[in-house]
This record gives sequence, structure tokens and C-alpha cells, in this order.
Amino acid sequence: MVHDVTFSSQELVLRLNQRWRFLSVRDGQVRIVNEPIAAFEKRGAKVTLKPIGPREAVRWVAWAVQEICPGAEAADDDADPPTIGEAPLTDEEVQQVARDIVAQRHAVIAKEADPGGGAHEAVALVSYLVKRGHLEVCGSTAVVARAVMGCLQEVDDTIGQRLEDVLLDLDDVEELYAEADEMTKLVLRNDHVLDW
Repeated sequence: MVHDVTFSSQELVLRLNQRWRFLSVRDGQVRIVNEPIAAFEKRGAKVTLKPIGPREAVRWVAWAVQEICPGAEAADDDADPPTIGEAPLTDEEVQQVARDIVAQRHAVIAKEADPGGGAHEAVALVSYLVKRGHLEVCGSTAVVARAVMGCLQEVDDTIGQRLEDVLLDLDDVEELYAEADEMTKLVLRNDHVLDW
């Protein structure tokens, strides 16, 4: 919770994102490197953060709000002492916390898709396509990753068409917005692997 926040919600969100490019607020959630960390609500001069992610990351967000708002005071009522005077994590540490959450989620999905350990790149690709709005999954991400795995065995200029054929044939895929040539380019450039 942060008291005495004098900025409007829009101005606060803008200032947070300007200061920390890896932090965003959308759909009522604070995100660090696009990973939801806390539910965000501003009423009057009070910002309330409800943890979705690790508590120290949420405390960092409260500190960040306090840091950019003169006179604001951040507090964690479940901590002793409740006031948050200093950043509980560095900028690099809070980003790493969010990346670790994503890596753990991907590892669980990859294990479900292929207990033998061959689905990590497929999970990264499916997650990347979903995150970028190129793919809507209505079922199991693991099932989609398992189907994509075979396409990634041989990466050449036909990869996009093969991915399109596989994805459009799956019941677990609601919609595919990416074109075959677009998927070819992103796989050949390793965009899905380098997306952090």
C-alpha cells in the first residue's frame, strides 16, 4: 500500500514506465518484464497492491511508486517494520525475479509436453507467439508445444509453413494471426529464444 500519491493513475503509470522501462501497468496489473507481479488499484491518494508474484517484488513496486511521488509513503502491513524506506531489491534483481518465474513456468510446461526434455524451445516459441498476440491457445499450452516440437527439428525457410499447418490443425489453438513468412523470420532470427 502506498499513501499520499498525488499523481493521477495515468500520470503515475506513465512516470513508472518512463523511469523503469521493464515495468508496466495494464489490465489492473503491475508487470515486470511482462510478468504479472501485483494487482494495482488507485483510489484517491492511495495505491493498493495485491500480490500475484513474490512479496519482495511487490514491495519493490510499492517502493518504486513512493520513489517517484514526492511525499508518498509505502507500507507493507504484514511486515515488521511496515514502512518501506529503501528498495528491497535492485532493478536487476526485480527483473531477474520475474524472469525466474517465466523460466519456471516454461520448465513445467516443457516437462508436461515432453518428459524427455526436448520441448523447451517449442514452449518458448508458443509462449512468444501468445505474448506477441500472434496465437491464441484455448487448451493446453503443453499440447501445442508438443505438436510444434517436430517442426523445430529442422529449421529452414519452410519452417513457417510447417508451423502454420500444425497450429491450424490443433483443437487447442483458438486462432493463429501470424503469417507463415512472419513465423519463418522470427524462428530463423531466434526471436523466441532471445525474448527476455
